[in-house]
Amino acid sequence: MSLVRKKRRAERQKRTLLKQASQKNKPAVHPTKGIRKHELANRCPDWKFERARKFAKKMTSAEQAFWDHIGKPGFRPRFRPQMVILGYIVDFYCNKYKLAIEIDGGYHLSSKQIANDLKRDLALKNAGIAVLRFPNTVNAKQVRRNSAKLLIFVGNQKNRLKAEKAES
Repeated sequence: MSLVRKKRRAERQKRTLLKQASQKNKPAVHPTKGIRKHELANRCPDWKFERARKFAKKMTSAEQAFWDHIGKPGFRPRFRPQMVILGYIVDFYCNKYKLAIEIDGGYHLSSKQIANDLKRDLALKNAGIAVLRFPNTVNAKQVRRNSAKLLIFVGNQKNRLKAEKAES
């Protein structure tokens, strides 16, 4: 079946579902359909994952410079770009050390966004995920400095996780 035919068929099915729902006053789609269940994703809708993929393809210049440095095959620890965690999209995430990295641009300086960032950081912290924030700078010297800070932070996070494991 061609792609055009598949699209038409999907649109027809969607219209039919919406028509049936409006007649019966019931939701057109099953409440959990189109929602991913994953430990960190915490039942996030699919559009969040699509947005994260879009963000990964169109990184800011600072994010791209940082990713070029930490995304190298030999760089440890391993990070994933633009990952959905607890309904939030973080710029980079390391699962091994439960570490999220945010590259903050001018957008994050508004009072509303500062409040949102604090709320997000608190939610991630409550889930045991540390958040490390860097300014949105592109120059190579700053990227190297940020990656050095990152490695120090990873060492601290590694020790913290070992201590937590030993306690339990």
